[in-house]
Amino acid sequence: MPDAQTLRDLHMAMLELNLATLSNIVRSTSPERATTLRDGPDGWTTLEVLCHLRDIEEVMLGRAERIASEDNPAFTAIDADGLARERSYNGQDMHAVLGELSAHRQRLLAFFRQLGEEQWQRAGVHSRYGHTTMQVLLARAAWHDMNHIEQMTRILA
Repeated sequence: MPDAQTLRDLHMAMLELNLATLSNIVRSTSPERATTLRDGPDGWTTLEVLCHLRDIEEVMLGRAERIASEDNPAFTAIDADGLARERSYNGQDMHAVLGELSAHRQRLLAFFRQLGEEQWQRAGVHSRYGHTTMQVLLARAAWHDMNHIEQMTRILA
């Protein structure tokens, strides 16, 4: 079984690769397709998914910072559909959103890379997922990307 550092390195590499995959999706998708094709009748568009990823990236960084600096911080689930409506996701510029996601991703990765071993063991409590260590937060970030990359490719297919 790989050691904890190897797993962290793999998850961080996955976050970098996921961003490259998202860049390829954006580069090959017209704004019209990105804003009209939906994941079912009430589902999201590709642009809405991309905006969600951008916003959750910021949330992930905030949670990681709180885990590093607070004892057992509590986190509540995000109302993703509410954010999509409130922030008018489908009216945003796809390339600008990708640029913002990329900047957030670089900050998140830089934060993770500077952590010491003891900080990786710190945790918070999520209202849906329960006890969440820094290591689990990193893994969840990588999984979250892949979940929505699959969704985007399904919408576009």
